[in-house]
Amino acid sequence: MSDLGGLENYESGVESDAPNVSPELRQTVSRVSTEKFRNIPLLLAIFSLLVGIISLRLAIDARSIAKSEVIARNEAEKAGVSVGIQNLYESPADLEKFIQNIAESVVLVHCGDSSGSGWSYETDLSEGYLGTVITNHHVIEDCIDHPEDLYIEHESVQGEGLKDFDAAIYNYDKENDLALLDVKVAIPPLVPAKYFALPGQWSMTIGYPGGFEKLLKNAVTIGNIVDVEDKYYVFTTAIINPGNSGGPLVDSAGNVIGTNSYAWASTKDGVANVAVDTGVLCKTILKC
Repeated sequence: MSDLGGLENYESGVESDAPNVSPELRQTVSRVSTEKFRNIPLLLAIFSLLVGIISLRLAIDARSIAKSEVIARNEAEKAGVSVGIQNLYESPADLEKFIQNIAESVVLVHCGDSSGSGWSYETDLSEGYLGTVITNHHVIEDCIDHPEDLYIEHESVQGEGLKDFDAAIYNYDKENDLALLDVKVAIPPLVPAKYFALPGQWSMTIGYPGGFEKLLKNAVTIGNIVDVEDKYYVFTTAIINPGNSGGPLVDSAGNVIGTNSYAWASTKDGVANVAVDTGVLCKTILKC
């Protein structure tokens, strides 16, 4: 007990008169204590280095995860599954409201004794005009030489019915069956889809089929994308009736996949409903 007590007293800085604590033992204890405290700065430096390495690794991992999430989101959108927005393979949650919103941007296009549909597009306006409408070339073809026969109808105020508005041909593309009209009415524009549609995705046509005698206002047909051919022609099971020409084919997010153009049905060739992809607009009649 006296040996241990003497050693404790020495380490705490208190003199001990215990006779059995030799000078050699005192020197050994002093040397061990000095070496122990001398290593503390080195240990702290090693600890700080380890903390820095771990922090750097965590930061790299966080950036990798964030980059992976961005890539996954972009790929999902290209595949038609908009992350946190709208799955393009599914119908809109509130279909009635969805149709009402799209209908606000759709017009009836008249050219002489024929008619078709059109949809509002946001672009630079021509002087004296308030809006721009996309339609088919074959809808306005007869008015190229008779511009006075061209006008549109649009329900600017819901519940007040269709009203006539002046229109003029700004540009057209006969080969791809597209035309751009200036109109003297402001119409809420639709937004073109960013990516090509994929087989199986939900789609809807809307327009004014039936002509003058049996005109259907904002009539819709719903189906699915069959295929996109050559990045130009969108095939859908949504029926395109006479009078739907020039109207929009939209996805379940409300974006315009293409401009409805033509359809056919036969026992030999089957049934097809075709729209011209919106990307063609920027290649022909618009500067995008």
